[in-house]
Amino acid sequence: AGVGKSTLATLLAQRFGITRVIATDVIRHVLRASFSPDVMPEVHYSSFEASRAVDSRIDAADDPDLAGFARQAESVATGIEAIVERACEEGTPMIMEGVHVVPGVLPSELRERCLAVEALVVVNDEALHRGHFSLRGGDRPAERYLARFEQIRKLQRNLIERADREGVPVIDNGNVDQALGAVVALALDAA
Repeated sequence: AGVGKSTLATLLAQRFGITRVIATDVIRHVLRASFSPDVMPEVHYSSFEASRAVDSRIDAADDPDLAGFARQAESVATGIEAIVERACEEGTPMIMEGVHVVPGVLPSELRERCLAVEALVVVNDEALHRGHFSLRGGDRPAERYLARFEQIRKLQRNLIERADREGVPVIDNGNVDQALGAVVALALDAA
């Protein structure tokens, strides 16, 4: 949360003339509308609050923040795969953005059928990352995010570790122009 994924996705779409930008939060909202909290509790929270859906059945060694997020990401993964599958079948370019696009989430057989370019966007500088939340408004007040900032940073560290294991490039969005340039270069190299 708060690293500029949506901003970069929008800028990238404009740069390449891509008209489909899908946010994984939309998938989570569809799941939330389709399944009650009793059936799928993890989708009824933000990624950094998903630990609230974790109950005492998890192993005591598991971190509730990471376990809750993992369950939420697994729930959203089916929707991600279906949308990417459809884009591959249609030959339609698209950008999928969101915290739920966990490095390595796409199955290898799907990756072989389309040109998938993956990157993890982060903000390494904690003060800058905190500052990103002050730009939010409406139903996303900064205080809500800042109260869970440690959980957000923990998720980022976990995703960086996973990106390293999966060989997914990590792009620091300390400067939006430099980050956009890095993402554009990744896409052009892949093409």
